[in-house]
Amino acid sequence: MRRVGEGITAELSRNRDTLGRIRGNVGEVSGALDQARRILRSMGRREVRTKIAVAVFAVCMLAIIGGMIYWGESRAARRASARARTAGGCRWCSRADLPRPLTLCVLQSATRTETRNNLG
Repeated sequence: MRRVGEGITAELSRNRDTLGRIRGNVGEVSGALDQARRILRSMGRREVRTKIAVAVFAVCMLAIIGGMIYWGESRAARRASARARTAGGCRWCSRADLPRPLTLCVLQSATRTETRNNLG
């Protein structure tokens, strides 16, 4: 009977040591999981910041391209107007045979522009 009791006591001692090691391992795993959670959160925040930066960059690029188109066309119109003024003609269509801007001249110019835009 005494040997059985000693065997049980030895088994309980080994089980206690095993449980102690398991507790230590659970603590390590818990710490690793917390660290992984923090890393994933920071990666998610970084992804959102990157997407916002790309969106801001795209909007800026579109604004620059739009400005170039808008002011580029305005510059071309100013050049045509300056050429017409120096030639003494209409400032909208650069026709030298018209001394002053006429409504008909403006309508013809608009029609030509629309036709040009529709063709190409």
